[in-house]
Amino acid sequence: MHVSSKKMSVIVATAAFALLFSACGALGAKKSTPEATPAEAAEAEPESYGKVTLGDYKGMDLEVKEIKVTDEEIQSYLEGLVKSNPEQTEVDRAAADGDVVNIDYVGKKDGVAFEGGTASAYDLKLGSGSFIQGFEEGLIGAKKGDHKTLNLTFPENYGNKELAGKAVTFDVTVNAVKEEKESVLDDAWVERYTKGAQKTVDAYREALKAQFLDQRKKNEKSMEMNQVLQDAVEHATFELSPEAVAYETAQIKKRMEQQLKQYGMDMASYLQMSGMKQEDFDQQMQKDAENEAKYRLVIDEIFNKEGFHLGEADYKALEEQFGMSKDMLIERAGQKSVDLNARYLRVANFLIDHANKVAEKVSETEGNQTETTAAGESGAAAENGDTKAAETSAAAK
Repeated sequence: MHVSSKKMSVIVATAAFALLFSACGALGAKKSTPEATPAEAAEAEPESYGKVTLGDYKGMDLEVKEIKVTDEEIQSYLEGLVKSNPEQTEVDRAAADGDVVNIDYVGKKDGVAFEGGTASAYDLKLGSGSFIQGFEEGLIGAKKGDHKTLNLTFPENYGNKELAGKAVTFDVTVNAVKEEKESVLDDAWVERYTKGAQKTVDAYREALKAQFLDQRKKNEKSMEMNQVLQDAVEHATFELSPEAVAYETAQIKKRMEQQLKQYGMDMASYLQMSGMKQEDFDQQMQKDAENEAKYRLVIDEIFNKEGFHLGEADYKALEEQFGMSKDMLIERAGQKSVDLNARYLRVANFLIDHANKVAEKVSETEGNQTETTAAGESGAAAENGDTKAAETSAAAK
């Protein structure tokens, strides 16, 4: 947990029946009974999600687009990568603004170390403003081997209410002081950055291009799956079970609470930070829950109407989707949830195969605004050992 005062955006995937094993409400769920309280009923998967009457679901128009990666995109990405990864050289002097200090630290409140407040061998650029006020300033002038105790106060609007506005101390050990200078895109930089996975600029270009292309194909396939299912839902009519909506609402809230907890937040602090009223939040959760129930009904109905049965090919597709073996998926999520996701894949792929595919009309401007960052940094860079963007700590803003 970084101790950060910067605004944080929490994205919670809910509708469109996303492939979320974190939503394993089916795992060990108990059935509703007449004696169950409303709260218990919301936690138990219902016997029925209601009724659905399917409309058209085969032969629907599906826009598809050409997936490509240009040399210009790769060059732009590489230039940004080089710029954001300057060379660092350890120096034997006092740390100055703009230097990088490698530190160990322990944060304490009332003399007790708090969760997320400890890190080892952490690289912090002084003057970056990434840690709470006073932390970076307190390390100006520090040298390798120095030990410092920083007496600081968390911002009043800090996301974790247990730390917001609280006085704390950070015991910091400086392991190294490093100067930064702009890197140059050459073979030496590539070999150093990729840890030897690629040894030349040309080889890295080709590796990045392949990774970008693969990621974009996956992203496009995911969008196509969502689109065909959304169309099938829009053509159907429903009689939703109130118990199913209550159950799905509870599952969505549970997933969101789990995600917020990872940021050291609770629902109340999230609503306050987002400026959302409880009433508006509840309405959105209700809408998302209704959508999830509709997707569940449509998928089950098409699966049964087409006479599908789950087989090894379906589980193989699921293994490829998640990069885990069937046994591991079952161990983590339970057989019922695995089967539910396998049915999702079977139906979505069936709808894509039977769709009327039409070429997507893309303007020249839109065509140039490709998702290099989304498909590149999260796919290509991460696969090459770039973990800096994912680092977290309890002193960052």
